[in-house]
Amino acid sequence: MSRTDRPATPAFEPSEPNAPGPGVAPHLRLHEGDCWAFFAFDAGYAIDLDEAQKLLAAEPPRAGEAARREEFARTRRSPSYLQFRPVPLRIDQPAPEAAGLDLGGFPPAGSVECTLYDFGAVSVAYRISLVGGASPGRAGASSLPLAGLVPLAQCLFDCSALRDDATRRVTQLMARLAPAIDRAELSPLVEDYTVYHARRWSAGAEPGRGPAGDAITADRHAVAALLLAEPGAEGLSAQTVESALSARLSYSESDAAVIDWNAALILGRDEEDSLAVLEFANVQLLEMRLLDDRLDAVLDRSYSSLLRRDARGRLARSPFGLIFDPHRAERRRLAALQMESAVLFEGVNNAVKLVGDQHLARLYAAAAKRFHLADWDRSILRKLHTVEGLYQKLADEQATRRMEVLEWIIIVLIAVSIVVPFFPGLGGK
Repeated sequence: MSRTDRPATPAFEPSEPNAPGPGVAPHLRLHEGDCWAFFAFDAGYAIDLDEAQKLLAAEPPRAGEAARREEFARTRRSPSYLQFRPVPLRIDQPAPEAAGLDLGGFPPAGSVECTLYDFGAVSVAYRISLVGGASPGRAGASSLPLAGLVPLAQCLFDCSALRDDATRRVTQLMARLAPAIDRAELSPLVEDYTVYHARRWSAGAEPGRGPAGDAITADRHAVAALLLAEPGAEGLSAQTVESALSARLSYSESDAAVIDWNAALILGRDEEDSLAVLEFANVQLLEMRLLDDRLDAVLDRSYSSLLRRDARGRLARSPFGLIFDPHRAERRRLAALQMESAVLFEGVNNAVKLVGDQHLARLYAAAAKRFHLADWDRSILRKLHTVEGLYQKLADEQATRRMEVLEWIIIVLIAVSIVVPFFPGLGGK
């Protein structure tokens, strides 16, 4: 189902009886929607998704858990023009108990989606029903203004309870899927992102009038406060509001998206494709940060080992350095890490293809800009180039040493050939 096939039913609703009158700034209200909290983890160098699927199928089914791996053309959650190769493995698990979570009065709803990617990443997605869902966030609430979501935003800004629950789920999955994970190791680095998705909303005093872009513009202070998790919308400066709303885009008058660094607001009835793009962008940011840290550690270790000095402050040189290669092990390690980093870098950046949908391409570009993915790419490429240069210098140094050995051998042979005639006993007949 493409965007042009969407139902013509508008996503906005007529105003409520107490809606502000003419001349008063309209307030955006949510009548039906969810909040998605994404947590991205790195579980290892790579995951064999086929083997993982077999391991899950071989286990007795757990209560409330289901694993699926569908081609994206079959579901709106995974549209046909959003193509992964290979297709990620999704695992539905029961939602955590609401009693142990403080989410500003909005309990988690439905199931928790754990998505496994072949390059070793795992994304855990929590759905929190706001209004109009199976489990309304506020008892008896038929609609909510954006200001009513700020307590939830503040709880999700650094939610250790959800992060700990997500970590526990990923740890258990790693134990169950250990044979399918190459060099399994859960990274302490976690990347989280929040998306507020309003399927139905209202704004303004005139029923039937409510383009999504106009609603966001009219209530821009409240939108910025929600994305920044700030309780006082009126206290935000115009520059802060403009910065928070700088990444805005729409496909039609009935949908709009605002993407910020830590959260996004999406207005639209069928926006599962946009959610999938933002979830992957969050995973990509995690992998870029992790790879950048890994290259930093590689360079630091290489520099320290190559510039190690003795007690007198001199570079350590082996007396057999001209014969034996003192940096052979270091060169091999650098070559292996360089190859692994390059493969991971290309695997993450080429994992998804946006085919035939310019709106999704613009959405991904906007998210990549807010996440500074281009800066991370440049930093990683620069460090990969530095590692390559370091490896080349080590190889050149050893080649130079071999040339020195050959030169000394030639000098010794010439000297012997000159000296031997002066010793009759050594010169033969």
